[in-house]
Amino acid sequence: MTRYQTLASAIIVCSLCGRAMAGPVEDKWGAPLSGPFGLKQYIVSVLYMKTQPDFEDQKLKASKPTAEFLDNIDVMPFLYAFDSFQSKKDVEDLANLSSYYLGEAAGELYRCLVLRKGEKIKPALKKLAANKSNECIDRFGAQAKICLPDKEYRDTLRRYIETITTLTKTHSTKPGCTTAGWSKM
Repeated sequence: MTRYQTLASAIIVCSLCGRAMAGPVEDKWGAPLSGPFGLKQYIVSVLYMKTQPDFEDQKLKASKPTAEFLDNIDVMPFLYAFDSFQSKKDVEDLANLSSYYLGEAAGELYRCLVLRKGEKIKPALKKLAANKSNECIDRFGAQAKICLPDKEYRDTLRRYIETITTLTKTHSTKPGCTTAGWSKM
């Protein structure tokens, strides 16, 4: 085959493979996933793992991963991926992360991502603010280290909504932060 026939064949095969995967991931794999291939769930899992006590204290045979290993597992690159996601489901997943304590640097990146989404994320934030439950506390309990206290969570949602409203009223396209350079962290 010539080079062009090979290229045409590759394009056809790729498009057929893409069609085979078309449709909800849940239908293909039988598991409910959040965001692109469970990205939100992965972030929550990493946060939860980092807050667990050493398993040796619990007399289990498995030990907690070393602090060095846990330092190398960071949620920031995964959070940064949300910057390019635009679907309603992805934006809702990003908003739902607001009840979790992400840490200082990751929290600043999260704030920037929320403000950059602006009016697109605002309905999801309002829905969360109107809802009396808190996803993190409902899932892990009020004493979990990865959960923001409910009052702080509500205040944060209110501030995000107010800031987005102010930016929209002033027709500002700059949220006062940038995600430039975060992908390299």
